[in-house]
Amino acid sequence: MNIKTYLDYFDEISDLPRDEQFTLLDRAHQLIQDEGAISKFTLVSCLGPIMSVAALVSAGILLLGKSILIIIISVVFGLLLSRVVVNELNTSLLSRGLKQVIAANKGGIAE
Repeated sequence: MNIKTYLDYFDEISDLPRDEQFTLLDRAHQLIQDEGAISKFTLVSCLGPIMSVAALVSAGILLLGKSILIIIISVVFGLLLSRVVVNELNTSLLSRGLKQVIAANKGGIAE
């Protein structure tokens, strides 16, 4: 995951210099990754496309029939939808980690 794309994205840290933003985002990213045995970011980026494509292909087949065109269109829209879903979930995870890092810094906990 490229955390540089989130520089100046979150209102909580957008007024800070970019190097401080990067440090806080990196800490938040590391905090979320260290929460479990499997990285949540990796899990989202692997399962998001699979689930989206499977759901749209299944819905397309059930609603419209077993046409190859329906399957292809469903796969394309599933991949587009998965990109949005993965980005939103990654942003949500990073935001949660960032809030924890900011709270820890305000509480006087040095990392």
